[in-house]
Amino acid sequence: MARMDMAHISTPDAPAWRRQFTEDFSRSLSEGKNVFGLAWWCVAYGIGIIGMLACYGLLQGRILSVPYGNDYFTVSIFLVLCNRLAAMAFALLMMCVRRESLANAAPLWKYLLISLSNVAASTCQYDALR
Repeated sequence: MARMDMAHISTPDAPAWRRQFTEDFSRSLSEGKNVFGLAWWCVAYGIGIIGMLACYGLLQGRILSVPYGNDYFTVSIFLVLCNRLAAMAFALLMMCVRRESLANAAPLWKYLLISLSNVAASTCQYDALR
């Protein structure tokens, strides 16, 4: 099998995740691991993510379309808040389990832009399900 040269991908100024990926991939190749096996896991994880998103979408539709007594769930922003709180709790748990730093890696304004666009998109998504 031809050895792939990964030197041009992983430069000292590359983001940490890219350097880590390059190191892991290069180590896998040098240890003789099957690249097709690695690709299979990538496909399996992709199918798992899409499957979970499909379940998530079905649950969203059910929450908003099933009557609770005589009323329907109308406050979609509350669902977005619950979703974000659960995501934050899971992220904090994973950071503690993996012993990662709690310090910001990017300026706060970049987090703010992504967060606001995500909340707006989620709110529109919930409202579209009504």
